[in-house]
Amino acid sequence: MLALQDLGWLNEGRCRDRLSIIMDNCAGQNKNGHVLRLALWLVELNYFRNVEFIFYVRGHTKNVCDRMFNLLKKRYHRSQIFSLAKLTMLLNEIDNVTYKQVTSAVFFDYLKLLDKFYKKFPSGYMKKNHWFWVDCCSPTIMNTQSHHNDEDGEKTTFDHKIRIQDRLNNMKMANNNNKQLLKPPGMKPIKQVELWKKWGPFIPEDERNELCPKPPNDVIKAVAQEKASKQAGKKRARSSTNNN
Repeated sequence: MLALQDLGWLNEGRCRDRLSIIMDNCAGQNKNGHVLRLALWLVELNYFRNVEFIFYVRGHTKNVCDRMFNLLKKRYHRSQIFSLAKLTMLLNEIDNVTYKQVTSAVFFDYLKLLDKFYKKFPSGYMKKNHWFWVDCCSPTIMNTQSHHNDEDGEKTTFDHKIRIQDRLNNMKMANNNNKQLLKPPGMKPIKQVELWKKWGPFIPEDERNELCPKPPNDVIKAVAQEKASKQAGKKRARSSTNNN
């Protein structure tokens, strides 16, 4: 959604014709009910008349993006990078690449938002199909087909609409004002301490605080107490085994 906003394609009062997005067939990243229902959202809010998501067939998933990622890897694998600032600078030196760093302030809980207005996909509905599209004539209906432009393929439809009073106004309010920020998962205390103690000494001193900062004293103390407690428990278990 952020990319569409940055491109200037999500404007109130202006409905564009068609949005086509081609993705690989990875269920964890792309081909899931979270991503697919964004097509319904974009059409029903009148940003586009038609939105289609097309997924590559297994064995044919290499595209321009994949080649570009490989070029990026070749550059940063040969470089000493210990901060996001250096990574951003390095990647933006590559021709035809604009690398944009984003923060946690742009990640919203769209799954919770979509669940309020749209039903989940039926079981087995997504796996067999590679072409999904929504049209403004029926903005709550997802159309699917096994392959794009397959004249002999069987077309299926599913109405995701959840009936809500004053639906469109509620959707607009949710889109503009009521999106909830996702809480960053953070790092477990023990990992914070390990990163600081074990790996911090290998990082240049001027970049150490960004990549491997020292955790707060109460975190360091809590981790030490937890380790001591576990060691004491193991010692008691060994003693009990020997006595038996």
